[in-house]
Amino acid sequence: MYINRKYVVGFSFALAVAASTLAAFASPGDDALKALKEGNERFIAGTPKNPHTGLDRVADTGANGQKPVVTILGCSDSRVPLERVFDMGVGDVFAIRVAGNVSDTDEIGSIEYGTAHLGTPLLVVLGHSKCGAVTAVATGAQVHGSIPALVDNIIPAVEAAKKKHPGVWGKDLVPFAVDENVFQSIQDLLTHSDEVRELVKQGKLDVVGAVYDIDTGKVNWLGQHPDQSGLLAAPVSPAPAHEAAAEKSDAHATAPEHASPSEHAATASTTTKGAKHVKGAAAEASTLTSTGSFAAPEMTLATRAPFGAKAGTAKPFEAVHEIETESGLYFYVFAIGAGLVFATTVFAAFTLSRITKTDGTAGRTLTLGAKLAGGFGTVVTGILVLATI
Repeated sequence: MYINRKYVVGFSFALAVAASTLAAFASPGDDALKALKEGNERFIAGTPKNPHTGLDRVADTGANGQKPVVTILGCSDSRVPLERVFDMGVGDVFAIRVAGNVSDTDEIGSIEYGTAHLGTPLLVVLGHSKCGAVTAVATGAQVHGSIPALVDNIIPAVEAAKKKHPGVWGKDLVPFAVDENVFQSIQDLLTHSDEVRELVKQGKLDVVGAVYDIDTGKVNWLGQHPDQSGLLAAPVSPAPAHEAAAEKSDAHATAPEHASPSEHAATASTTTKGAKHVKGAAAEASTLTSTGSFAAPEMTLATRAPFGAKAGTAKPFEAVHEIETESGLYFYVFAIGAGLVFATTVFAAFTLSRITKTDGTAGRTLTLGAKLAGGFGTVVTGILVLATI
């Protein structure tokens, strides 16, 4: 069977350019993520290197400032020491810790400082197994003081876990709710922080979720939020402070004159939640009684308009007639293509050879990615060179 050479070479050229270009533009947080994974493996194996833990590192960061490689939002649980879990040291991790690893006003502000001001290319939202805050919400436990206002961000995560795992309740629901809570924190962050959203859109920041197993020490990586693109496309929605103050004023003005103590407590709880500008829609709809027990919010399902093929019949493809060109033109096309592929291959191999050493410094070596990019690009360049002859 005869196959036109120009189609084969043209397809190979396009494939090579696409592959080399994708390889060249690696995610900004790849090196930091690789260091975290390797550090956790050493922690599990009982062979930590304990880098950057000496007084020389203390003196260096004190004199020259901090240059962390990652920002981590984790839980306050004493069983989850962030630097030890990832075998890192002083100045390596910009850590934000709060019960339930929730993304609320203070946490988001701290994350913005770590990612925008300090320039960490990676943000990890780290949950953990047997989380007490998630367990309290999932089991309907009694919580008091300021804790209800803290954990109300977790309510949407528990509701999502119930929806995905019908028939699972109480403590059996906790592992699923822990995973959902990680994604809920990422959602709250991307929904309310314009600064973090812009960093992600510009390709300067990776945001991933993970869960630490307190029984084994292993970190299970969940990856990006499954709807990250949709969250970034939606408009940012922070509630200005003056609106929160107005809600508080309205709540006091509309409270029944002869309301019972429990009604006043419920109104105060709703007002407190209205003043908080970081929460999901389900959390905004939820209420907490004066005893601190959770009342499940009503869920409203929205219908989506049909799109794509469901919106109508697709138009048939139209035949495109081949345009005859002079044979000399192909020589220049293949020659230029060979040059572009070769240049892209060199750039891709050079980029992928970069690694982060255990001491935090950068270096280069012949990585698998560099070998694949170089080998594939070289083969395609050879094909294009032969096509020009």
